[in-house]
Amino acid sequence: MVSRRQFISYTSMALAASGPMLSAKAAPKAGQIRFPDNFIWGAASAGHQVEGNNLNADIWLLENVKPSIFHEPSGDAANSLELWEVDLDLAKNLGLNAYRFSIEWARVEPEPGRFSQAMLDHYKRIIEGCHQRGLLPLVTFNHFTSPIWFSAQGGWTNQEAPALFARYSAKVAEQMADAIGYAVTFNEPNILRLLRALNLPQGMWQGQRAMLAAAAKASNSDRFCCINAANFEDLDAMTAQLIEGHKLGTQAIKAANSKLPVGFSLAMFDDQAAGENSLRDAKRQELYGDWFKAAATSD
Repeated sequence: MVSRRQFISYTSMALAASGPMLSAKAAPKAGQIRFPDNFIWGAASAGHQVEGNNLNADIWLLENVKPSIFHEPSGDAANSLELWEVDLDLAKNLGLNAYRFSIEWARVEPEPGRFSQAMLDHYKRIIEGCHQRGLLPLVTFNHFTSPIWFSAQGGWTNQEAPALFARYSAKVAEQMADAIGYAVTFNEPNILRLLRALNLPQGMWQGQRAMLAAAAKASNSDRFCCINAANFEDLDAMTAQLIEGHKLGTQAIKAANSKLPVGFSLAMFDDQAAGENSLRDAKRQELYGDWFKAAATSD
């Protein structure tokens, strides 16, 4: 296994050996593509997947109930909560000029309406660390995970969900929006609808239903629902709620910085048309149409 320190060393040597060919400003040879000088080269991470010990997050609970469709708990993960500076050094030494990371809602608002200034300051330090290394910070406000209390209220099936997300977004934006390069409200909010289109085995949905029931029992709730773990019949209603959450979240973020670009990232197939009767365009409309419309009207 390669440690972070070794990886930094290896990538630094590789960059030194490759010389000017890695520079966007270097004169391209015949047949080569030259990228614009302002092209964004970046790496991305998701808080729950790298930080470790995200105890107040809904997915943490799902990982630890029985039964669970998760193979194993995330545990310490990559300990990026403490080693974030090393992660930024990795990105810098790879020759990148941007870093996308997420703010963990469950850390910032572990209880409804109670915000942790210590955690807000933590994420502000990451943003400042990006700037110190010449990395453009791209910040995701919600990368799949939400606080346990939020999902125990029904998550994105709850009619209050968009307003709750907007409240959290406003709290983060008022302290960070002026230092962010781009803001992302949601990462792949359409992921379950995409998986539904793949006709996954019913066992997957049945296992997920049992897991959500166990989480509801553990959290003393009537309905436990997450962005990337929900029951089949809730997906369409969740999409409408998430789109409204994006709109309200965008408004909250832009109230802090009207010039900040705000968007979302979608999970997408590489659709290819096959023959005159291809269903590609119809499938694209089914899977992405509502989100494309939201993108055109919210920002």
